[in-house]
Amino acid sequence: MRQIRAAEPNAVDPIIILGAPRSGTTWLAKIFDSHPDVLYLHEPDTVLRTSALPVICRRSDIARYRPVAYEYVQQLITTQTLKTVGSLPIFAKTYRSRAAHCARTAIIFAVHAFGQITRRANAGARVAIPEMADRAVDRPVRTVIKSVTLRGSAGVFAAALPHSHFVFIVRHPCGQIASWARGFTTGRFLTKLTLKKSLIEEILATDGAEQHGLDSVCLHSMSEIELLAWHWGLFNQKVVDDVADGARLHVVSYERLCERPIETARNLFDAVGLAWDRRAVSFIGKSTTYHGPYRYYGVRQNTQAVKEKWRHELDTGDQLRIMAIAQRFPIGRFICDAEEWGRDPTQVMKVG
Repeated sequence: MRQIRAAEPNAVDPIIILGAPRSGTTWLAKIFDSHPDVLYLHEPDTVLRTSALPVICRRSDIARYRPVAYEYVQQLITTQTLKTVGSLPIFAKTYRSRAAHCARTAIIFAVHAFGQITRRANAGARVAIPEMADRAVDRPVRTVIKSVTLRGSAGVFAAALPHSHFVFIVRHPCGQIASWARGFTTGRFLTKLTLKKSLIEEILATDGAEQHGLDSVCLHSMSEIELLAWHWGLFNQKVVDDVADGARLHVVSYERLCERPIETARNLFDAVGLAWDRRAVSFIGKSTTYHGPYRYYGVRQNTQAVKEKWRHELDTGDQLRIMAIAQRFPIGRFICDAEEWGRDPTQVMKVG
């Protein structure tokens, strides 16, 4: 047995899935993980953090931080803990024998069980999980990294990884904000006071804040809903503008993925050079027709119902305020207007 090495094809240039929290990144990433040739790493940047890179990298600083970003990604690729490789469900792989798959899966479930028994969900998050790759398999392995914290520095990672593909999922601003509000209600996120402070700091750190005339005074006068809408627009637009190579940036609407999951996933696989596989079809079928209890972080949902929940959770006034702010950005106009979905998103959403 061995660890999959960076020297293997496509390991040093991973496919990176980006999106905001509550935008469908986990589900989309699991669709990629269902492919038998994919080595999937779930949010390794939350396990191996770095202070050497800014959370929000301005365009003027991209060249400066490019070498640091490259080294950081190589470290992320080797970060294989319960958190990064133990997210459920677990899929069989071509680079792992059946016996190795069963043994590794048993280890993952055992560590998960330990966390449940001790009532500490993150008790085993940093426990190392052996890869158990098969020496005899020579098929190329495609490394896929998923993150909800790297949007602010997407430009420097794109510069550092000139052959990588970036899959960027964007959810309707009302849907994402409604889901965030659900998290605040259940105590999963920050308090409103801490949230407001955090949102203002992050907004002011972007290149777009000055362009839109946003300063500390006007931001402090806004409601949380308005701040969330500005944050949605500024950060999602930043990814599109900073990843300059449109051929490597693949933007997908969460709503379109919900409506046409197989077609959308197949197009994404083709765009990044992955052969379509029946196992992806099987997972998509199971993950889109679930009718059991709702799980906030679950990858199995009734997707048609979930994507429209915001229409009943947000009052009309909040919906209008959110969309008025979001549509100040090309990406907001693209996401809020379903008629635009058939066009090339990297052209529709590019500033200028």
